[in-house]
Amino acid sequence: MHRSSDSVASLAAALAKAQTELVNPEKSLVATIRAQTRGEAEQVFRYAPLSSGLDIARKTLGRHEIATIQTTAVEASTGMINLTTMLVHASGEWIASDWPVCPLAPRHWRRPCRRRTASLHAAPELSSPAASRRRC
Repeated sequence: MHRSSDSVASLAAALAKAQTELVNPEKSLVATIRAQTRGEAEQVFRYAPLSSGLDIARKTLGRHEIATIQTTAVEASTGMINLTTMLVHASGEWIASDWPVCPLAPRHWRRPCRRRTASLHAAPELSSPAASRRRC
């Protein structure tokens, strides 16, 4: 579901300026996918780490007074974990969008650790190496 402040003119102008500054992150990592069957070649490709793209986006948006906010909530009737992402401008204007992440089994609704795990999968930029190693 899409939601916004009554006006988004200042936010839209700031986003338009920010988009002209966004660049693609450097593809500094290499991945190899092994062949699954005999005679098939390995596939090697370069890719950019998620953290590089996030750094570029945060710095560029910040220069234009745009902040990102992400929250999660569990829908009580279905147990669906929803991720809400907001872009908020210094003018007070904002836009928000919801994304259904995954259902949480009823037996886990009251276990914060299970909700946190699902939230970290929904918003990997909130994750840290230490957090991803913890087990519920």
